[in-house]
Amino acid sequence: MNVTNKVAKLFSLGVVYATSIGKPVPPDGMAISPGGLASVIKSAFNTSMAIGAVVAVFYLIMNGINYISSGSDSGKAEKAQKGIQHAIIGLVIILASYTIAQFVFNRLGSSAINDNPF
Repeated sequence: MNVTNKVAKLFSLGVVYATSIGKPVPPDGMAISPGGLASVIKSAFNTSMAIGAVVAVFYLIMNGINYISSGSDSGKAEKAQKGIQHAIIGLVIILASYTIAQFVFNRLGSSAINDNPF
């Protein structure tokens, strides 16, 4: 998947305009993508998972830098350690929710979450 497709998928969340002649257009002018509601939910979920993972990794890096630069200040070191712990817990929660969502989508008869955000 090239960069243009990834960016388009990131911002579209599966809701697209009907573009070809002959397709029925709903009264409000919006149409759900061919995958239906499941693809909209999957796209929204994948986007939120990717954003959450990026934020957690950024938080982990920032607290790692704070820990390294804390020097002999034990208060700053403890604060940075707690931040690192929270970031790791956040990543574990993101991974667990991704696994649970895959299980639920498979049980509901939908295919697995298509594009792995990690």
